[in-house]
Amino acid sequence: MKKSSLSVLSAVTLSLTLLPVSPAGAETALFPQETYGLSSELPQQECGLFDGVLGSIQGEVEGAITDAIRDGIKGGKKDKDKKEEKGGAENKSNAQKMKIIQEFFPRGELSTQRKPHLRYSGYKDNGDSIRLWYNLPKEFIALAGAYEQSREKGESMESRFGVEDYQLFLQTDVSIDNGPWQYTSAWDSPDWNGPEQPYYLAFLCNTSIGNNEQAFYKNFELSWLTYLENGSAGFLSPIVGKDGNNYHYDLSNHTLGVRTRLVLKYKENGKEKCLFSAWSPETSIGREGNQTPLAAPAEIATPSVSEFKADGHYFLNVSDSVFDGLLYCEAEADMFEPYVIESQVRKGDGEWMDVYTANPPWIFSGYRLASLNDVGSVDEIRVRIVCRNLDLASEWSEVARMAGK
Repeated sequence: MKKSSLSVLSAVTLSLTLLPVSPAGAETALFPQETYGLSSELPQQECGLFDGVLGSIQGEVEGAITDAIRDGIKGGKKDKDKKEEKGGAENKSNAQKMKIIQEFFPRGELSTQRKPHLRYSGYKDNGDSIRLWYNLPKEFIALAGAYEQSREKGESMESRFGVEDYQLFLQTDVSIDNGPWQYTSAWDSPDWNGPEQPYYLAFLCNTSIGNNEQAFYKNFELSWLTYLENGSAGFLSPIVGKDGNNYHYDLSNHTLGVRTRLVLKYKENGKEKCLFSAWSPETSIGREGNQTPLAAPAEIATPSVSEFKADGHYFLNVSDSVFDGLLYCEAEADMFEPYVIESQVRKGDGEWMDVYTANPPWIFSGYRLASLNDVGSVDEIRVRIVCRNLDLASEWSEVARMAGK
């Protein structure tokens, strides 16, 4: 009875592992006597008998090996195809589930921010303060708008975004006198939330960004220095000096560098994961700082309006140059809510009527809400942006007609 290729191959597997290495160019038998531990002292008859056995199976085994190798290659290819097919299905399923990444971050990473902006304020009697402005890329603002809409519709986080939960954070890193950054690989962990530290070392932490935050620029007080806990300034020690009883940043003799990156922390199947942006370009202040003064805006670009709806919602699109002017007003000129939105509506060819837009000082591209309660039925809307501090106003936008009219 003919043995199967598999059984024959199994019988000789150990022998194959013990094949001797032959000199280059030498011919080596598939089953040399050394493989079986044969001795030249064995009787010739036994050797001849064994040789006969070898001769009878050698061709069969070689064929079996060839068949097995060929079958193995085919099987391996099939297994690989199955794995790739399974993996592709899993990836596809995962991609479908991860709507938040597919829809808002299709490149699989967060957009790099602009260079942050720092404002240093030295107070002789109350210590020093450093404030930081950072921008949110457009996809963050679009995500915030979608989050607001999903809440209005009563949608769950998982049905709308494909994750159990998500949070947005800003990470801020610091360099002293062009030295190394404070970042370590621990910052990449979903569990990291900054080291234990006094408030004046607030540089190193995950600063929470609201899921509904739609401002192009945000700011917060990065550090304020009134006293030192246990007399230690930590990594800021090289640039901290003392004047009487008050501590100050010595930026006349030292340089403070800052960079930022964005973090999307989300929960999927009970596990927290993170998606990051690359680090922003560095901004620095002090002796060798690269930060340059911001320029006051000479004008405000005209916004555009679309998707005007019966409930008063409309989509406002704002030019990036508007945010540049807004940054100057807040960070350089220390103005509070310098830009506001003004909206007007009308019926047919009637007079334009002023209406209130919710949160008028919040300047961003996204859906806004004009209050139509006191004006009755209207057909059209137009919008402009005004800065009263600088006596500037954009042109009125082109008119947007209400849907269905």
